[in-house]
Amino acid sequence: MLSDVLASYNLRRFNKNIRYFLLHGIPFFAGLGIFSVLFNLYLLRLGFQEDVIGRLAGMLPLASGLLAFPVGLWSDRIGRKPFLVSGALIQGAAQLGLCFLVDPSLLLALSFLAGFAPAFLFVNHVPFLAENSRPENRGHAISMAFSMQLLTRMAVSLVGGSLPAFFGWMMSAGLDRPEPFRYALMVGAAFSLLSVIPILKVKERETLEPGAPADLSNAESRELETGDRSEGPPIGILAKFMGVSAFRGLAFGLSMPFFNVFFDDVLQASAATIGLIFFAGQLLGVPSSMAAPAMSGRYGPIRCIVPFRAAGAVALALFGGLSELGWACSVFLLIMAVDSLTTPMEMTFATHSVSQRYWGRIQSLRVVGLQVLAGVASMWAGEMIMRHGYGHTFVLSGAATLLSGLLLLAGFGWGHSEKDGRPVPIG
Repeated sequence: MLSDVLASYNLRRFNKNIRYFLLHGIPFFAGLGIFSVLFNLYLLRLGFQEDVIGRLAGMLPLASGLLAFPVGLWSDRIGRKPFLVSGALIQGAAQLGLCFLVDPSLLLALSFLAGFAPAFLFVNHVPFLAENSRPENRGHAISMAFSMQLLTRMAVSLVGGSLPAFFGWMMSAGLDRPEPFRYALMVGAAFSLLSVIPILKVKERETLEPGAPADLSNAESRELETGDRSEGPPIGILAKFMGVSAFRGLAFGLSMPFFNVFFDDVLQASAATIGLIFFAGQLLGVPSSMAAPAMSGRYGPIRCIVPFRAAGAVALALFGGLSELGWACSVFLLIMAVDSLTTPMEMTFATHSVSQRYWGRIQSLRVVGLQVLAGVASMWAGEMIMRHGYGHTFVLSGAATLLSGLLLLAGFGWGHSEKDGRPVPIG
């Protein structure tokens, strides 16, 4: 029932660390959201084309992917907080530089530096949330953080898309000029820097919610938290999740950096309209992500992820051939809803598949696969768009999305459900 779903997201169920993390995410993703909506539009007004935009877009995920594995290893040893603090500061500083520099080489260098921040956050957020929640609440903690990210970026898309018009009015400058976009991006950089304040309050050894899971035996609890130390890391499972994330990264890099450029350049949508479209996509993503734990628990993560990603793949393949704004908006909303539903399912399933001592490692490998392929794909897509248009890139993005679901199915089988926070076979 809806009341039960809403009750499972009561903040009182989670400790202070999780609450501070959610507060940290609001300004962090506000800054990231403003840049994701406006930065490529700013680059267009500086005179850059899709090939340069693709290279710049590729730097951030490429840096994140290259750093992810060492970050995962070190965060398992020294804790999550130092990386979360550093990520907020690096993102804000790099974004400020991107607002003022126009030399392509310097922009590439700063875009690469900005990629450190997602590596520090995305490698650590799932282990951090898992370490600070009981097994039966873990999926809800991850989905809540994902929903908070969507809510923040949703609000920012709505307001941020109008910021250039506001600054253009203040400066008496047209929206064909870069200056209104530059000042809007500076607002995003300020949000990123502010996000360091809540995370400074985190205590690494914060006690979990009162009470231990009553349904686990001592042996099961010990295995869930520490694993059998006589065994080596589960290489096969780690490799499967890295492969799935690699296909997701390929899909992401071929499409996500170019949605706003496609709406602007091909469909002639204004910055405010693009912000509204992104707002609607993220608004639809909130109930999708909040419904993920219940759906995954009832039907099994594989049985949910695979068909929904197949639907998203078809939508992506169609998107690049659309020439009418209304249809493009509808298809874009479907793509966003599918991603918002399946991503937290996959995140939670990954933590259920290995013991706690490997959470940092599995998340770092997922980030490596996702971000490195996303970076390479973005650079490749920029060149492809210049030569062949948008159709080819979005078809390839759909194919990669489909393969990410099929690889998950091949690696783990159709018969998984979640019971009490653990994957068990369906009888």
